[in-house]
Amino acid sequence: MQKIIHQIENRVIPPFHDKNILFIDIETNGLSHKHKLVIIGLVVFHSKSAHGELIQLFNDDFSSEREMLLTLKQIIHEADIDYFVS
Repeated sequence: MQKIIHQIENRVIPPFHDKNILFIDIETNGLSHKHKLVIIGLVVFHSKSAHGELIQLFNDDFSSEREMLLTLKQIIHEADIDYFVS
């Protein structure tokens, strides 16, 4: 699995400026349960930070799906999310 993180400016406006928000997008290579998870894209805004994080988790070897999901679970747990947007 490849993990890429970029800092972005936190431009969240009221009433969400004092909340922890996570935006998520998941891409697969098909619609069946047999198809693989390819990328998980996240944007996390923390209420106490002037910057958010753009996080991309890539299944670059097509065998990292479990690792990606465990990493996603860890990110969500550590960020103490108030709002989860998909």
